[in-house]
Amino acid sequence: MKTQIYEGQRVSVSDSITKTVSFNERHETIPYVTVTLEGALSEPGTNQQNLVAVVNDVNQTDVRIDFSTNFTGYLHIHAFSRVVG
Repeated sequence: MKTQIYEGQRVSVSDSITKTVSFNERHETIPYVTVTLEGALSEPGTNQQNLVAVVNDVNQTDVRIDFSTNFTGYLHIHAFSRVVG
């Protein structure tokens, strides 16, 4: 049996340097996680032009995303896990 779990979320972030997001699906193994940012990345004076988002502390129920500077906007998270048995 091969089971694949995939989920995507769009999460609001307000002036934060870190964000923890709980998964909606039940992952049997630690999922692979990717993120993209949507927000005021190019607005003058926001200091977000060179913002970096780093995926940290991934487990079966949630993930923590750290930003290189405070971020306001949306975080798009995609999590994928696979169980073969």
